[in-house]
Amino acid sequence: MILKKPSIVVSLAALMSLGALSTAHAQLTTFAQFRESNNSANSFSFHDTGATSSFHVVNIPVQFSYGVNNGYNGNSNANIDAILSYDATVNGKPTGSGPFIQSFHLVDMVFTAVTPVNGLTNLLTVDTSSTFTLFGNGGSASTNADTAGGDVVNFSSDFLIFNLTTERDFALSFSSLTPKLGLDINGWLNSFTASGTGTFASEPAPYYTPDGASFSLLLGGLLPLTVFALYRRRQTKQ
Repeated sequence: MILKKPSIVVSLAALMSLGALSTAHAQLTTFAQFRESNNSANSFSFHDTGATSSFHVVNIPVQFSYGVNNGYNGNSNANIDAILSYDATVNGKPTGSGPFIQSFHLVDMVFTAVTPVNGLTNLLTVDTSSTFTLFGNGGSASTNADTAGGDVVNFSSDFLIFNLTTERDFALSFSSLTPKLGLDINGWLNSFTASGTGTFASEPAPYYTPDGASFSLLLGGLLPLTVFALYRRRQTKQ
């Protein structure tokens, strides 16, 4: 028995190391994405009003899809007809002279299902405390928002639960900017329109339970049952 103890300690240390490596190399899971229903429409509008400039759309049709099990259409990744409302306000002047870098705050993004399920329609909401940074040059631009990079990203949905997520991310891509990105005489971005797509990710992935119960509570209930079952099994063998 004395000879076995070191090997047990080594095995435990190895398992702990593997666990640490798994955590360190954890990957974000893309759980949802969208595109405009009319790809040729420049539905996203940026309005240059100086310090209050905003980037928004109002109730445009989009194709939304989930990449994980959800309460709307289960494990399906089929497109869902949805309506998007989106708004974001500049947070200071942009930097650069092409490419341009512009910070935004007060981000509000809501995807509403055209067809409700059990009276529910909130496919995904990014709330108004969220932030992102836009990078753009010429006729294209993209945004990056990641809690690991210091951004505020908060998700909610009628069909997914996010309470276990420790990192959240979304990325928007804009094309066909008209006119191309440029500055006004006061150093603010000029008004433009664009076509947009986007993806949403988190670590770990959000989950869904039919009754909306917390997965952590579910685990808390299963663990004692598992231990009890193992105990009963050992007692039976004896």
